[in-house]
Amino acid sequence: MEASHPFSPNGTKPDPGGPKTRIFYNPYAVEKTGGLKSSSFSKGLNQFVLPRPNRARLCRILIQGFARASGRMRGVALLFYFAGVPPSKMTKDESPLPPSTLEALCRSGSSYAGIGSRSSPRPALILISRIARVLADYGLILRSGGAPGADTAFEEGCDQGRGKKEIFLPWKGFNKNASPLYTPPGKAEEIAALLHPNWRAVRPQYRAFHARNVQQVYGLDLDTAASFVLFWAPEENGRVQGGTATAVHLAREMRIPTFNLWNPAISQQWREVVASYRERNKRISRRHPSDNGSA
Repeated sequence: MEASHPFSPNGTKPDPGGPKTRIFYNPYAVEKTGGLKSSSFSKGLNQFVLPRPNRARLCRILIQGFARASGRMRGVALLFYFAGVPPSKMTKDESPLPPSTLEALCRSGSSYAGIGSRSSPRPALILISRIARVLADYGLILRSGGAPGADTAFEEGCDQGRGKKEIFLPWKGFNKNASPLYTPPGKAEEIAALLHPNWRAVRPQYRAFHARNVQQVYGLDLDTAASFVLFWAPEENGRVQGGTATAVHLAREMRIPTFNLWNPAISQQWREVVASYRERNKRISRRHPSDNGSA
């Protein structure tokens, strides 16, 4: 059985099919086609708020990572495909989606970034833990940072659901977390520098926090994007406050769906996802009394 591949809708390595094959990386859907789409990578670069030189450098770094991940695929060009989302969407959170749409996203995804503020209120932490348990049952891998508050709630919920997790730490033993994934690579710091408005003012010991935030979105080797980012953090005028901003900014720049539980409407949508999950499990339990599972 072939290993899961990040560029294929069904998780298997696609057939290269010749030099004209193109793999368009789109966080909402991945497709293989023999021709170019109308919205090209270069056009996409000109649409958003990140300065063009920074955006170009950011995309080059990420494309190199994807190329390493698919090195055996001869004749394949990797392009970022931007289409259908107005520029204003990149400075705001995702609009609330129906629970059925969120559930479909959970079923089709492979991993998600579960992050947020250290000062997240207790009701939000309870909801986060419940959501993380549901997502663990869906089989999604949690990516988080091991910090107090939202990060810890995501990890606890994932553990309760016996899910898989990737906890990226700025250094070994951060917050007494035993994760072996620490000391972010230089490329992650380079990406963080492109996203931060005043990188020179960031003290060296704090740069590791921003770098590990990049890994939360693009994985250990920066070659696999999360399916979506779920977080709790205050926003002002569409800008996320605090250290969570690095990961969210990167995700929004690269068209990865983001959901801020600080937004009451989005929080309610995810409560409905949890409720739907519980109701489904109750029905299963009634049909199969030996099965027990609830978030």
